[in-house]
Amino acid sequence: MGRLTSIILAASAATSAAARAAAFFAAAVLAAAAVGCTEKPGPDPEPQPDVLDPIVSSLSFGWVPGDRISVFNGLGPANARYGCISADGVAIFGFLDEEDAGNGEEPSSSATEVDAAKDPCLAAYPFDASYLYSDSDFSVSYTIPASLEWTGKGIRREEMRLFGRVEGGVLSVAPVSGILGLSMTGNMRICTLTLSAEVPLSGTAVVAVGEDGPVLGWTGKSSKSLTVNFDGGHELDENSATELGIIVPAGRYGSLSLLATDADGKEYSCALENVAIAAGESLLKDVKFEAEEPIFEPWPESGMESKTYITNGVIQIGVDMSRGGCIFHFSDASRKKNVLNHYDNGRFVQQSFYGDEDGSLWAGNSWCYNPVQGGGYLSRYPARIVSSEVEQSSLSCVSVPYHWANCVELSECLMTESIALEGPVAHIRYTFKYDGTVSHASRHQELPAVFCNWEYSELHYYNGAYPWQGQALSSLTPDNRLTTGVNQYLERNSWTERWAAYTDADGYGIGVYSPSSTLATFYRTGYGPSGATKSSCSYIAPLGIFGLTPGLEKTYDVYMTLGTVDEIRARFKTVHDGRQ
Repeated sequence: MGRLTSIILAASAATSAAARAAAFFAAAVLAAAAVGCTEKPGPDPEPQPDVLDPIVSSLSFGWVPGDRISVFNGLGPANARYGCISADGVAIFGFLDEEDAGNGEEPSSSATEVDAAKDPCLAAYPFDASYLYSDSDFSVSYTIPASLEWTGKGIRREEMRLFGRVEGGVLSVAPVSGILGLSMTGNMRICTLTLSAEVPLSGTAVVAVGEDGPVLGWTGKSSKSLTVNFDGGHELDENSATELGIIVPAGRYGSLSLLATDADGKEYSCALENVAIAAGESLLKDVKFEAEEPIFEPWPESGMESKTYITNGVIQIGVDMSRGGCIFHFSDASRKKNVLNHYDNGRFVQQSFYGDEDGSLWAGNSWCYNPVQGGGYLSRYPARIVSSEVEQSSLSCVSVPYHWANCVELSECLMTESIALEGPVAHIRYTFKYDGTVSHASRHQELPAVFCNWEYSELHYYNGAYPWQGQALSSLTPDNRLTTGVNQYLERNSWTERWAAYTDADGYGIGVYSPSSTLATFYRTGYGPSGATKSSCSYIAPLGIFGLTPGLEKTYDVYMTLGTVDEIRARFKTVHDGRQ
């Protein structure tokens, strides 16, 4: 510390313990910035650069006559002025009773009754009457004029505020010797920002830009986190960065975490890795705030608790990862009731494709080449998953299908399923790859097959010449296939919006939109009762027409939602408009 010691001693004879501590603080702050203090500054101190960019040892400036600091203590006067005046060229430190002190008069040593040997106190540099001191949490805050200029590397010296802490007669000043610069972008109005570290951030000052100008705050305590409040909030932009400087002790911080909140209390977070701030230097980091995804608890279907569920808190989908990742459950948060039927391996929302007759038999009838995502018609032959990735509200998997009729794994086929829950709409993307050697004739293909419970009996669709213009819908109750033995169809001219919805007696139901489908098939089967595992159900499958040929790769999108017919149609129109 060298020459710093003489300053402390010079102050000790004329001042109280608090004043000595304050003098020590002022000198320590400058020393921490690698400043060479001088006991007898000359009448014309060396001119200072406009910006400390960065603070380096080659700069030389001291605590000169006219410099003043603020001292705070719960037992003493708020914001007591303590400073340096000059008497015959000798620097004298003490409390200044008059604002114009520094005219050569002796400073007072009794301007406060603070006993720093017993009572903790704070010091702030330089003095300013607008500091706000809180005795309850022992902290200081200060609003800096809007003219503050953060260069990305430094802050103008005259606008930088530094802080120290005295407790038990000992001054603890974290080396205020580095600046963590944040270049913040995001789509939010930031109200608070919390910086957390694995080590204490004691003695840390923060400079931020708010609506009423930059704001500086200090924790005043040894803490591993500090929070900055933006009065009125500050709008972050995704394309134009807001820069913020945080004065922190030099050192290696490892991982630092940033947590921002907006006016609605929504949280945005990011992490800064491998942060090392050298004394007298600035470190600039790019920060992009993204909303944290809330954690929603699923509402598993009774008897299917072991299955995989994804939810966004609005809707939920359940998939059977032991059967090709097929969808067996679809419900909304308001009802928590599954609308889908999963009576057997064929009743899932799943991929199913048809080729030529191949000598296979199903229930004694001739059948065709038929890869099915869920597996063979006997439940003991489930399809195999090759890979999968599950998040809270999204899921993807790749599976090898089984032949529906003869229950043989079809290794020449590969089925990919990706599900994303987007508000009240489930977006499903399917891809089917066929690497077989046989070319199959063109025929109707389900894109995809959808089975819902028997109670959803009324089918709604648009069959006019003016799609997506709010024209009246058509409705019918499908024939019972047990009676007719055949499917019904919606042809091109009766499937012009390419979606349909099944609803129950209360007008609530499930809608399916398959933009790439040119027609659809549907039926009802059974006479009740209704239930996810019952044999009675309602069926619809948007259709495409193509053959399974070597090298085929077919990708298509499907959207599902729950609600009234008007809600379903409006959501699908939003999807349609977005796809254009």
